Amino acid sequence: MPMTTIPLLPPEVTDRIIDYLWADRTSLRNCALTCRAWSPVSRYHLFHTLRIWSREAFDSLTHKSCVPRTAELFRFVQHLSLREQSGSTFTYLVPPLLVNKLPKVTSMDIHNFSTETVAIEPSFYTVLGRFDRLTTLELSDVNLGSIHGVSLFLCSFPRLERLTFQRCTIRRLFLPAQQSAPLKTLSLTALTISEVQQWTLRDFLSWLITTSTIQTLQTFVYRGGEGHNSHGTTTACAELLVRLFHGVGSSLKAINIPLLNGIDDHRHLLSASSGVRIVYFHFDANNDATAARYLSHIISTQLVTVELLFDSVFGSMPFDMHIPGRPPIPSSSRKFRDIRASLKNIDQVLASESFPLLEQVIVRSSCSPFSGLSRQSFHQKIRRSMRRLQARGILRFAELDTQESLQ
Repeated sequence: MPMTTIPLLPPEVTDRIIDYLWADRTSLRNCALTCRAWSPVSRYHLFHTLRIWSREAFDSLTHKSCVPRTAELFRFVQHLSLREQSGSTFTYLVPPLLVNKLPKVTSMDIHNFSTETVAIEPSFYTVLGRFDRLTTLELSDVNLGSIHGVSLFLCSFPRLERLTFQRCTIRRLFLPAQQSAPLKTLSLTALTISEVQQWTLRDFLSWLITTSTIQTLQTFVYRGGEGHNSHGTTTACAELLVRLFHGVGSSLKAINIPLLNGIDDHRHLLSASSGVRIVYFHFDANNDATAARYLSHIISTQLVTVELLFDSVFGSMPFDMHIPGRPPIPSSSRKFRDIRASLKNIDQVLASESFPLLEQVIVRSSCSPFSGLSRQSFHQKIRRSMRRLQARGILRFAELDTQESLQ
């Protein structure tokens, strides 16, 4: 009986197939051992991310980086993840010892790090500059000292473009003489600020307005934080956002911000964004009635995409009435009929001649936001409430990832 031979697939096809296994480390290991042709793409995914989440892991990797057989694997690393545990400090040691072993790192995330708990040498910032391919940085629960320390750290990366600033702290200096002038060479194209305290936001935005980012920023995401009211942010911070948006002007292409204190803040903010192409609006139990007014203040005729984000807690969240000086008055869970008028107003605004280039309005939800209403029924009610957009064929529906963010 003649033997049948399996036809050989072109390398670009097998590489593409293996790409789909990027999260399956067991399969990737098997592919790497199958044949020499499959090894490079398998290694690309296997060693794409280097996680150093403990002092023990750091000590082990430092030793392995000196062994020729394992040292060559470091050149595959493209993302570096540093997460300190309580009582363990090592992040400040990673750049000086490993930067030469990691020539292809393009992104980095740093968690639970403080420059004020260790003695940072000036050479530390010089070494950061040798990550000359790094374009994406995420800082979470990080304390870099004063705004000068923040500027020194961020401006050390020569090609930094995308920054996530989450739950970070900036030390307040009450005497100006104590603080050196911050650097101003940062040129970001995408910025996400999340869960920061009021004074941190104020100091960070005040510095950011003086940097080159004012001319290059294209995507801005702000998710509020401590010291902010239920409508989004304080008046002082809203004024800084307005100044930032006025400075950025037409270069800003996508925004994702919560409702501000007053509708006047929206008008001043969005009237400065003449080049906006994408707007995200996150519905909650307090802001749906203002959504249409929010969108009506966008003067950009370049708007292409609007995303309406519905959370699963929307329908179950009590819609409290708050009277200053009195406790909140709880009410029953919300029903779809409570937002029908708001959706009709949004439909009227977006279908107007103000947005001639609008291509799609995407409604994202993790499931039906209202109890007792199936997802299919929810979509059908949306279509009926937004008849103009539905008739133009630009109304879309998609799932909402709980970790979704604007990229």
